[in-house]
Amino acid sequence: MLKRREFLKGIGGAALILSNPNTLLADRLCNQTLKKEAIPEGRILTIGYKDIDNLIGGIGAGEFAIIAGRSSIFKRPFLIDIIRHVALDLQKPVVIFSPDTPKECILLSILNQEADNVLDNIPRDQMNKHDWTALTHFVRRLSDAHIFVNDKPDIMAENIHEELMKFCKINKFKPELIAIDYINSLKTQHACDNEEGILKMIASSLGRLKTKTNIPILGILSLGRMESYTMPSLESKGLKHFEPYADKIILIHTPIQIVYSCDDFENKNIPIDLIVAKNKNGQTGSVKLSYRQVRSFVTRYL
Repeated sequence: MLKRREFLKGIGGAALILSNPNTLLADRLCNQTLKKEAIPEGRILTIGYKDIDNLIGGIGAGEFAIIAGRSSIFKRPFLIDIIRHVALDLQKPVVIFSPDTPKECILLSILNQEADNVLDNIPRDQMNKHDWTALTHFVRRLSDAHIFVNDKPDIMAENIHEELMKFCKINKFKPELIAIDYINSLKTQHACDNEEGILKMIASSLGRLKTKTNIPILGILSLGRMESYTMPSLESKGLKHFEPYADKIILIHTPIQIVYSCDDFENKNIPIDLIVAKNKNGQTGSVKLSYRQVRSFVTRYL
């Protein structure tokens, strides 16, 4: 079996993310100067799932799309996989605003999905020579990707445009996707007495942001704790404030009450309904997917 030190020696400093997640790879991804041209007006980004792309027509410039669902319903893995597709498959620059999750965790999640979850074998000491070789390839691929993570914990919704302008000034062009993980974690400059008021202010700010930037925006929104049998809708708590501003709203639902520590779900496909509840310039409908509990990526439901 190939030892970790041999792996580190084999691929150089980029592999330090595995032993010291606070250095190098994350900084390289966040600080490198990009050379790609800006997104042409009217460009459509696919999200990497054929049935969904056929239904919603991708995400266009200046469109605001939301992935919403109750707590613990695979919203983040779905968003991470879309980011992975745009940054690695389409080779487009992505800026991620993540007030709750450190950039190292975001990047490791992308790497784990791209490497087909081979990172899960490292703590179990189950890595073989093929796994280390594959991981070497994927680390290099991720190192070349244009992914920028802003993980400031106090990000104001009203200040995202200012942060983007700083990014554009440094890198000389615009990103082609803005991802927000989570929308609920953003703050607002306005004084509000309750969560509903805060979400209303954030929704208004993101509505203005899409007009100012003309860049596709994709964010995930938690609808809080809901009973497993309760189907989310455009009238669900919190979501109603975003409906006037969002161009596309995708709801994630499963009738199964997920318990992450329960062995009954390990290595089993959990059915998911992906509901396109709003599509301003196209049709609505639903697509069935499945999620494997021990893995961090969404797969086609068979």
